[in-house]
Amino acid sequence: MVRKTFTFENEVGEKVTVDNPIFHYTSIDALCGIVNKSGLHFRATRYDSMNDSEEYRWVYDSLKARISKEHAISVDEVNELYKKFPYVISFSTENGQEMWERYGNHGKGVCLVLDKKKLIAASERNFGKEWDVVMPVMYANEDNKMEKLAEAVVQYHNFGYGTDNQSADFEDDIYCSAFVKDEAKWGVETELRYARIRENNLFFKNGDTSSSEDKHDVQYYLRGGKRIPYLAVNLPLEVFGGVIVGSEMDDLEFEKIKEMMIDNGFGEERVMKSDVKFK
Repeated sequence: MVRKTFTFENEVGEKVTVDNPIFHYTSIDALCGIVNKSGLHFRATRYDSMNDSEEYRWVYDSLKARISKEHAISVDEVNELYKKFPYVISFSTENGQEMWERYGNHGKGVCLVLDKKKLIAASERNFGKEWDVVMPVMYANEDNKMEKLAEAVVQYHNFGYGTDNQSADFEDDIYCSAFVKDEAKWGVETELRYARIRENNLFFKNGDTSSSEDKHDVQYYLRGGKRIPYLAVNLPLEVFGGVIVGSEMDDLEFEKIKEMMIDNGFGEERVMKSDVKFK
């Protein structure tokens, strides 16, 4: 069930209500890197470094075979000419035990609460220069994933996005492949996805064509000894509602988060403990 509001209330009854709430589960360390006085500083992770090994490719591999057939070009040519590189931040409309178990360190992590409408407004301001889009993920199975992709494209157009070039309508299909996921594995997450797309750059030399991923502004961090590519996505403070602290977090860490919020100009009424309990 999608919440219309979420209300923070501290021990002395002070309240802050967030309209259209969405949730982002993370660690304490990540929280300290995201929230500060200048805004929210997220890392949008490239699709092939996310927790889903089939991310984006689950739909795109089927789509590129169709494009290859319809346009009489090889699959390699489809990749060279049209492949996208989605960088993603994941949010959810769900604030329950399943999400705390998957992404909130079984109640020892934190959850940022954001205003969905304000997040979408921020993405629209970025669209002209960064091609940022916020849309709900469509969930599908192996048999109907191309039908769900078509629905995602309609949604994409209804939100005011899409190419004006009707001869290249598959461009929108490729983009929207980042918004369709396997329902059996991921449906419980009810994900709202913030995506920033990079493309292939084409190079022509001596009659030959080559391509490589556009990596402008791409940065890296280490995770388990592996370099993870990401793009920095900075959002205005107006999208931020507050922080839910996992029910299993100890009181000392809880107080540290309150202090961090106060240091960054927020009242401690924007921090509360989750009521989702773990056995």
